[in-house]
Amino acid sequence: DKEGVEPNIAAMHVRAVFTVLQQAVSPGEFADVRANFSPDYEELFAVPNIF
Repeated sequence: DKEGVEPNIAAMHVRAVFTVLQQAVSPGEFADVRANFSPDYEELFAVPNIF
């Protein structure tokens, strides 16, 4: 709601942030971040297929 965009667009933005974060930190650090989210958020951690 705060971003003011449709939910599917917001999900794309979240995936982009998670993708950059995953590249910026160690696998263990990313796993620690991921562990803070419920399974409901699992699809947002999927790497986008842009090819």
